[in-house]
Amino acid sequence: MKLGDLVFVYGTLRVSGDRHSLLSGRTRLIQEDYLARVRLYNITEGSFPFPGLILSGSIDDSVVGDVLEIADPNLPATLDRYEGYPSLYSRHRVLTEGGYDCWVYTWNGDVSEERRIPSGDWLNR
Repeated sequence: MKLGDLVFVYGTLRVSGDRHSLLSGRTRLIQEDYLARVRLYNITEGSFPFPGLILSGSIDDSVVGDVLEIADPNLPATLDRYEGYPSLYSRHRVLTEGGYDCWVYTWNGDVSEERRIPSGDWLNR
């Protein structure tokens, strides 16, 4: 990732998320959007809730999030640290339903269907 790239955020880093302050002044909101063929899970460990997105392959699965443009050249390294890349999360290029080519962080760990968020919306789970 680099300055000017787009990133799709779907959880705590969303504009209304409780950790968006990490991105404040360092990104530009493009729009709210959706990813298809992905599933969202509540991965919460300990007292801090956080989501995990996995690539599902099913056309019926989607996740809502925000498309942000990286406006700070140091932000990619900050995001990698925050997301625990590459151990906890991987990075993938995806095309949103709105047609934006974005980076997205996907969960590397196991998931439990009981912890799936069927709405695909972390902020309205």
